[in-house]
Amino acid sequence: MSSSESSEEESFNTNRLQKALENLYDDITDSIHRVKALRKKSKAIRSSLVVRELTKEAREIFNMTEASTKDIIDFWIPLWKHEERISGRYIRLGEEAVLLGLEPEQKIDLYDLYDRLDCLFI
Repeated sequence: MSSSESSEEESFNTNRLQKALENLYDDITDSIHRVKALRKKSKAIRSSLVVRELTKEAREIFNMTEASTKDIIDFWIPLWKHEERISGRYIRLGEEAVLLGLEPEQKIDLYDLYDRLDCLFI
C-alpha cells in the first residue's frame, strides 16, 4: 500500500455517516413502534368506525352524543385543509387543541393525534 492510499484512508472518516445511519435507525425503529402501538390500539377498539359515547365537552362541540374516530376526523379535516393547517403528517391545532389537552397552535403528528382522540370518548 502506498503512502497516498494510506493517507486517503485516514482522511476518509465514516463517523458522520455512521451517526446519520444510527439516527435513521432510531427514527425508523421509533416509527415502527408507534405503528405497532397504533395498530394494537385500533384492534382493541376494533376499528375507527366503532361508534362510542363522547364526553360531555365533546358532545357540546360536535353536537352529538356518540361518534366514531372517523366521524371526528371527518369533522376536522375539512377545517384544517381550509385553514391550511396540514403539513405532511403534521397538523397545527387550533382551539380544538384544548379539547385534546394540548396548547393551541401546537403541531402534532397524525399518529399522536389518533392517540389523543381517545380522550374525547367515555
